[in-house]
Amino acid sequence: MKTPAEFADRNFKIECSQITLRQGGQGSLVIGGPGELWQDDDGHIQFKIFVSEEHYEALNTHRNGTKRVLGQLVKEEDCFTLVAQTFSGPVWTSESVFPNRRGGLASGIAYGTIHELLYECSVPVESKAVSATIRLPDKISFPCNQGTETVTKRGDKEAGNSWNLNSAEYIHEKFMFRIHPEGDHTVAQISMKEGPDALVMARRLHESLQFVLGLELDLLVIETIGDGKMTTMLRSASNSKIKGSIPPPLRFQKIDPQSQFWMMFASYFCAVITATSSEPHPISQHLGSVIESTVASLGAEVLALTVAVEGLAGLTTSAQVSNTVAISEELNAVKKALVGVSLSDSTRARVIGALDAMTKIRNSDLLRIFLAEQQLPPALYKSWSRLRNAAAHGGGLGGREIEDVIRLRDEVRMLLYSLVLHLIGYSGLRTDYSQQGWPDCHWPIAASVPASPVDAPPVDEGVAEPPEISPSHARGVDNKPNSNDAVEEKVVLPEIESAAVSNQEIKTNIAIESKPLNSTHDGVCETASPTASE
Repeated sequence: MKTPAEFADRNFKIECSQITLRQGGQGSLVIGGPGELWQDDDGHIQFKIFVSEEHYEALNTHRNGTKRVLGQLVKEEDCFTLVAQTFSGPVWTSESVFPNRRGGLASGIAYGTIHELLYECSVPVESKAVSATIRLPDKISFPCNQGTETVTKRGDKEAGNSWNLNSAEYIHEKFMFRIHPEGDHTVAQISMKEGPDALVMARRLHESLQFVLGLELDLLVIETIGDGKMTTMLRSASNSKIKGSIPPPLRFQKIDPQSQFWMMFASYFCAVITATSSEPHPISQHLGSVIESTVASLGAEVLALTVAVEGLAGLTTSAQVSNTVAISEELNAVKKALVGVSLSDSTRARVIGALDAMTKIRNSDLLRIFLAEQQLPPALYKSWSRLRNAAAHGGGLGGREIEDVIRLRDEVRMLLYSLVLHLIGYSGLRTDYSQQGWPDCHWPIAASVPASPVDAPPVDEGVAEPPEISPSHARGVDNKPNSNDAVEEKVVLPEIESAAVSNQEIKTNIAIESKPLNSTHDGVCETASPTASE
């Protein structure tokens, strides 16, 4: 079906023979009629139903009789379920819809905004393989190990060609991953021979890309195949037009021949995929708050950053925590000694409360232990404490010079990524934002080896200038295609020993071929792109 790609490019519009709204509460109100679904200029899904006079009157009565209190959410029983039957066949559904009405006293239309639109159909169950495809707005920059060759033909003769390094593939023992641009958006696919719920896998893929890219990414489309079911979910864009971003954990260039970038991606995905909840993984929650805060102010970013570090420290474990047992025994002795001391009830309660709090190890204590165990500079704790205390206790940034604040922020960001890399069990190159020039270094420090600095300065934050492409891959001026030319695209892969690809041909309106690299991936399931005829 073309709908997912059209939706990601914001060209979505479907005419429906019937759209039905069914109330979820005791009223069981049902209204419906022909209508349409479409995207507005902000990327939000809208619907419109041409209802009969009887249904319009019923909707008017419902809205006039619904008591809403300002500041409270709409009650679930006042919401509707939407079912849209398209002329071409597929049936789309949506939950928690609250319709409005527009028109005169006796006739008009029902309309509203939809957060998520869902389409499901059955597919043959051939294996336990699970696949997920997500579509993200705009063309995202990432390290590439595959290219696309566009061949222009006039009749049966080849008139010209061009080559663009714009795709990547990474083969892991547990999954296969691909990412490439399509139209005006970016498509990421992942498949596993046997995995969790496909929708959860799609969300973990989204979280992993946000981490490794350091970007807030709108998740517009989710396509999944698993358990004999194919699902397509269309999601309204977020209201924020400006997206947050932070420098990524490993700055990257256009080409990553050793796949260090995608190795980090794989470590994160393997760590978070273990969580089966539909909610974001705890690590992703902390990282997401930091990324999203950057659109507000430096003060908001600093507060979110320091709180995230404290929260991530609470996810770590340490053998040194057992030392608190001895401390607890000493504090219990203090409590017994207080029995013979004359104190008011309120003072005694406060003292005992303070002693009880001392028996519980704090996240800040875990942070100190983490720094010592990972051989990180103890001064990083002081940098975190200086920013955290000033931001969290209403002191703003403490009147510091902007350069001092930015330096402390970069040091704490290095601490943030150190905690994440430790939690996901990553070993390899990372970027050290606590040092001038932001050099690359090895993680963990105990296994560090000398690493050469990034040769080229980054473009934007984290993306370096691409290397010069051979003139043989560039299109000549005389070979520029016109609108009457037939264009054929195929993926061309550089010879990189650390990656492998499938030779499966992807059939679209453009012919795409994948040429295998030196290595193979026997036993890894192919990525299944959800398709259906509309």
